[in-house]
Amino acid sequence: MTEYSSENATQSAEKLAKNAGNGAAETVNYASEQVRKLGAQAAEVGEQVYRQAVDVGRYAGRQVEEQPWTAVIATGLLALGIGILLGRGSVPAPRSARDYVDDYLPRPLRRG
Repeated sequence: MTEYSSENATQSAEKLAKNAGNGAAETVNYASEQVRKLGAQAAEVGEQVYRQAVDVGRYAGRQVEEQPWTAVIATGLLALGIGILLGRGSVPAPRSARDYVDDYLPRPLRRG
């Protein structure tokens, strides 16, 4: 009887392994199909973004040709705004009188 139950156990284990293998293969196939679909969608979106960027570039080029001084002023204002935003963080805080005293007077000579 132990031989029969060990054979059953072996056969059951083999069936489980086959089923698991089939399930894994199906999962891999499904995942690869989804990746292919996402790749195709990403390629379409990339082409659409490229076309829109080309159209915007052409429109901007026409506007600069028609109104060059407007383009110069807009570019200057944009540069000024970026400069102000970048320059705000790089300015050190003003020093107080206390900071100067800390630099020049040794600690034992200070009061309170």
